[in-house]
Amino acid sequence: MQSKTPMNTLTNLRASHGLGVVAILALAVSTIALFRPTADASTVVQASPTATATVDLFAVIAGLDEYKARQQSLERNAQERQSEIEQLPAEIGGLEEDLASLEHGTDAFEMVRREPTMKSRFRELRLQTLLNWQAEATAAMTYELFGKAATSVA
Repeated sequence: MQSKTPMNTLTNLRASHGLGVVAILALAVSTIALFRPTADASTVVQASPTATATVDLFAVIAGLDEYKARQQSLERNAQERQSEIEQLPAEIGGLEEDLASLEHGTDAFEMVRREPTMKSRFRELRLQTLLNWQAEATAAMTYELFGKAATSVA
């Protein structure tokens, strides 16, 4: 059991005095927070509304005369290239007929024998090139017109 010495009493008083100061500070902070002034509607500055709009640029581009003219030009060019590609099967058929009339083992036979395969592969490459060209031309046209439309709307 501890005896009450003047030293222990002094330490207890200091500790309880420190706790009292902390309690008073906490109460003061709570009171200030509870009763702090708040802004009411009359003191708040309201921002003025900003006008906004949503524009469907794809619809704008599709409605342009320039878009329609370019699209028709692309389609005409694609049809011309497609007709060239469609002629190749007829040429291949003619080569196969020529091959039937040639004698096996001759140089002419060997040359004509390779020709249908080469023409067939050429046809596939031309078709793929046409598809790539159409995609690139359409993308370039759309990109350019999108830039024009975005500039005119902004």
